Amino acid sequence: MVNRLKKLKDREKRLMFYKDTSLMFAMFFLPFGFDIVQYYLISITESIWSANIIMYFISGVFFTSYFLLSRYINKIS
Repeated sequence: MVNRLKKLKDREKRLMFYKDTSLMFAMFFLPFGFDIVQYYLISITESIWSANIIMYFISGVFFTSYFLLSRYINKIS
């Protein structure tokens, strides 16, 4: 029983880490203030609109991951 509780706590810690990391990456990939990534994407796509869409999409994936992990962690707690 103690071993099972330890596994559940370890799992919850890991999920919290993934949740926090997802939020961190989501905030990083927003196109505000991260000129190097933005410039790189503009040079690849040759369009500022395409670069912005890519940044928002990546950020959206991580925000979605953050919210889904938050709901899951709250459900199991």
